[in-house]
Amino acid sequence: MKQLATLAAASTLCLAALPSERQYPQPPPRSRAGVEAVVLDVSVLDREGRPVRGLTRSDFTVLEDGHPQELMTVTAVDGPDPRDLPPAGCAT
Repeated sequence: MKQLATLAAASTLCLAALPSERQYPQPPPRSRAGVEAVVLDVSVLDREGRPVRGLTRSDFTVLEDGHPQELMTVTAVDGPDPRDLPPAGCAT
């Protein structure tokens, strides 16, 4: 009977050492990366204040924290010569 009690105690200890659920390796955590597009409106004027036309992407450099950033697109929008506009705050 003493052997049976020892065997029962040993079996209980062995079973207690086994995990209650199977442990499966966890997949590595996922992180999402995004791309942020920033739209910049710029006006390029010559020394006389006239708009400079015909500029392309290669004519611009945009820096962020001193590092050049990739320019995806440059779209020219022709507007009036600012010298032809009424002064700010004047009613037309």
